[in-house]
Amino acid sequence: MSTPAAGSVAMITGGTGGFGRALATKLRERDVTVVLTDLDSERNRQVAADLGCPFLPLDVTDPAANEAVVAQIEAEHGGSTPPTSTPASPRPSPTTHSTSTSS
Repeated sequence: MSTPAAGSVAMITGGTGGFGRALATKLRERDVTVVLTDLDSERNRQVAADLGCPFLPLDVTDPAANEAVVAQIEAEHGGSTPPTSTPASPRPSPTTHSTSTSS
């Protein structure tokens, strides 16, 4: 994975777990807008809020939900995000998808 550039947007799936939180913190230190995605729960929403990141609920095993979340991030933050792939496991390790906000 290459590090997203300052000013870009990164989507982290499984973003509220330990690795996702650490990755979000590092990316935010580099002026990357980080959108955390994970299963919907009050805890996950609170983790995102504590990190200062937007949160979108996402079940990565649902391909339509993946497409909808990417489309929402693109609409809210601009740019285009690479297509997401749906991991086979119900709780994949965090991954990032990034997009540049400049056109």
